[in-house]
Amino acid sequence: MVGRAIAIDLAAKNTTLTSFDVSDHALHILTQNNSIKTIKADLSNYSSYNSMLSSFDYVISAIAGFMGYKTLGAIINGKKCSGYFHFSGEFVGTGCACKENDHAAVVDCGVAPGMRTI
Repeated sequence: MVGRAIAIDLAAKNTTLTSFDVSDHALHILTQNNSIKTIKADLSNYSSYNSMLSSFDYVISAIAGFMGYKTLGAIINGKKCSGYFHFSGEFVGTGCACKENDHAAVVDCGVAPGMRTI
């Protein structure tokens, strides 16, 4: 549900984006917005991330917490990001050639449940 809110907010900024989900229902809700392309995908199939994400410049992951770490690893291995910020605020490289790819991952920013725009 957080991913849907992020997608809708970004689409309102005249951004064209693609949302992946395994749920037909979740994807159907997003198809109401012409700026959002949808693709049905099982995001627990981490080995498919390289091919799924190869054509994208930026990746925002709003995946369920229990899948978060493996998802981050799959995104990093696809060289869509090259490191992460540790809870301490220290940037930690991951061996994905940060300088070559000029990418970074910002993790655990979170969105509070029940948060809404008034």
